[in-house]
Amino acid sequence: MGTIAPLRSPLIRAGSSTTSAFQRVQNGIGHLVATAAPDTSKSSTGGTEYSTYLTRVSHQAPARLIPLQSSAVQAAGATIAYLGNYGGGILPGDTLHYRADVLSHATLALLTQGSNRVYPQSSLPQTVDGIATSPGPQTTKPSRNVLDLRVDEHALCVVTPDPVTPFRGSVLEQIQTAVIDPNASLALVDWISSGRYVRGERWEQTSLLNQTEIYFNDHDSSHPVLVDRVILDGNTGMDFRNASLQFNAYASLVLYGSRVEAVVERCHDMAASLARPYTRIRERTPNTRTQTRNSDHDNLPFDGSCLAGRVLCSVTTVPTRHADVYVARLAACSNEDLYRVFHHLLQPTAEDLGYPIYRDRIRAVTSSPVRNISAVPESTSRLEENAASVAIVPTADDHLVPPPSSDATYWNAFVLADSALPTGSFAHSAGLEAAAQLGLVAAGNNDNSMVSDLVRATATSTMQTVTPALLASHKEASSSAFGADGELDAEFITRWNHLDRNLHSLLVGNGPACRASLDQGRNLLRVVQVWFQQGTKTHTKVTTNQVLSILQARVRDDPSAGHLPTIFGAVAALLDLTAPQACQLLAYCVARDVVSAAVRLNLVGPMASVGILSDAQQAGQRGIALGRTSYENGLSGGKGSGASCAPVLDVLQPCHDLLSTRLFRT
Repeated sequence: MGTIAPLRSPLIRAGSSTTSAFQRVQNGIGHLVATAAPDTSKSSTGGTEYSTYLTRVSHQAPARLIPLQSSAVQAAGATIAYLGNYGGGILPGDTLHYRADVLSHATLALLTQGSNRVYPQSSLPQTVDGIATSPGPQTTKPSRNVLDLRVDEHALCVVTPDPVTPFRGSVLEQIQTAVIDPNASLALVDWISSGRYVRGERWEQTSLLNQTEIYFNDHDSSHPVLVDRVILDGNTGMDFRNASLQFNAYASLVLYGSRVEAVVERCHDMAASLARPYTRIRERTPNTRTQTRNSDHDNLPFDGSCLAGRVLCSVTTVPTRHADVYVARLAACSNEDLYRVFHHLLQPTAEDLGYPIYRDRIRAVTSSPVRNISAVPESTSRLEENAASVAIVPTADDHLVPPPSSDATYWNAFVLADSALPTGSFAHSAGLEAAAQLGLVAAGNNDNSMVSDLVRATATSTMQTVTPALLASHKEASSSAFGADGELDAEFITRWNHLDRNLHSLLVGNGPACRASLDQGRNLLRVVQVWFQQGTKTHTKVTTNQVLSILQARVRDDPSAGHLPTIFGAVAALLDLTAPQACQLLAYCVARDVVSAAVRLNLVGPMASVGILSDAQQAGQRGIALGRTSYENGLSGGKGSGASCAPVLDVLQPCHDLLSTRLFRT
């Protein structure tokens, strides 16, 4: 079998390395092609009916592709295949690379046979004369699970895997890439769980990178429409220490196309029904086109009484140059609850597939109760900030935060961090208002730990997400904007625009966070232009004003341009602030705004807020360090882009759009 070239993700390296008889690294490859042909046996007044056939199914161990033989699926004109692997799990260093091509008018569903277990990194024994003498160093090569999709015009692809279950000490990189035609339809589930929960493991993996990218196959396919990237490790904030809830499963559902419109409506209804018991929500007008496609039975509302624990759901609309993309995010206390929710959401696809998704995973009327894990080792606590978990290793040119080079630079830093700077930062709560109205954060606890946990999680996750873009923008403005002759580099705006567009793809899946970033970035650019025009002579250089004018023209021409991190990085460079100083200033502003929102929501008092803001410093510093690592990996050819590390915040922030009464814009 020949080598299968992936669509977007890196090529699998050929060959395998052998460390011992039981430590062999394997690269599994699977490829299938779904082709549609007109079905003359079916009579239809609405146009030609098509039947789908698998014209290629090939795999190489440990990857497996198993077609499902079903008369109901065949009658619906669809085909279904299972993505599997030998043993039901993935070993350290192994790679599973699947590729699926869904050709024009074809209908394909990709399922899994069970939870994909990620086994922990192992220690290779050191031996003398064949006798093990010590455990030896631990292997650090990650396991990789890659899925490449191509969906052609009028085709439907539904990807609904079981959750990924990372064991304690495991390392996983999971990457899903979909290249779709503007007239295609896609439903893509991405699902991670906390690990072996019954054994007391919760989010104790060493590292987990989870990434989903969506592209259109038209002329402008160099930039993704949507990037959803999460990096989790044992030290990042997964929930709140003193909360009564422990979320053990996070999932997202990406939807696009006319054939999944009914699923989109169900997602909106689900988000509203799950939030309604806790707060007043905004009512929305349903899509009347989807109401006529399904039977009365299919339109029955979801019965939340079958759930054993709390489930959160939010929906974000991602505008594109074609139809909208929708991202539904969910958090649940158990995988069983998410099976029930997804089964309800995806029920409309049963007509096209001839198979109700996740039906065989529901084996009881109600989910089993979930108990909280009360004892969590301090070394793996999700939000414990100790010296080991926030250790920052300075680089050669960055001894944490070098002092400003002059008194003027000091002053510029103070002005840039001034809470009175009219950038609109205090109009955003970073999801705190939604958390308060949904009952996840409450006032009145003596130590204000719930608010403090959310502030620190926000600081860490935000800075891990935006630091790579901020550093790259600072570098462009400080070293690339001006050539050797001091004149403006004509390519500067092209490079800066590339950074800003990539950041937009990363943020657009979280609607409120994306709007907050654009509002503050564009306002900051407007303020800085006035500042430089009316300020001291140090800001009247022609080239500096040219940079600001070019950025302003770019922001004016594109409503999705001008995010806060890329504007902030460029402005900091023009003010002679170093990149570490810019990162520290932005981290402070992020934490300050959330603490201010907590005071105005009456969750904490003004005096208590001082300590909360001070305690957030280490969390922000940790986010900067993680983001800087991603940035440096990008410079060396790795994955140099930011990522969230607090999925509960990614679910909460879009819930803000559900609130009927709200104080903040986001």
